[in-house]
Amino acid sequence: MTSKPFFGGHDVKKTILAAAAMLLMTGLASANQAENWGLDLQGSSSDMMTQIRWFFDYTLWFVVPITLFVLGLLVYVGWRFSEKEQSCSFQDQP
Repeated sequence: MTSKPFFGGHDVKKTILAAAAMLLMTGLASANQAENWGLDLQGSSSDMMTQIRWFFDYTLWFVVPITLFVLGLLVYVGWRFSEKEQSCSFQDQP
């Protein structure tokens, strides 16, 4: 005997079984709890996470200077090409 499909033909038994499996799998996660106002990654609980944390810290040293450089370029372009710094306006054009 099969169960009746609902919502587009999904089987009720399969849906309940998948939901139960998902709930059982969540108990297997072994990460640290997140902290309020935490700006860093959670503590590592495996060797792979230790490598991910190292990569995160390593790339941060490249991302921050590039971001500051681009910010400096944007400020320079905003200052250099601002409308009030222009010597002529479009109304002066022939």
